[in-house]
Amino acid sequence: MMNQETCVDIEGLREQGWTLEEISAETGWHPATISKRLKQGSPPRRQHRSSAQPACQDQPQT
Repeated sequence: MMNQETCVDIEGLREQGWTLEEISAETGWHPATISKRLKQGSPPRRQHRSSAQPACQDQPQT
């Protein structure tokens, strides 16, 4: 998942006139992903995993 710092970097590079392909080469993200993030206009929110359980609870008890 793209973090907020990367989103800010992408927005800054785009404002400087960089193309999606140039930003992609710089960041390692696919141009379509960069385009999608720019269209959304805001950095991703942090998602909390309230329903996630530790892996050890998924294993059968012996």
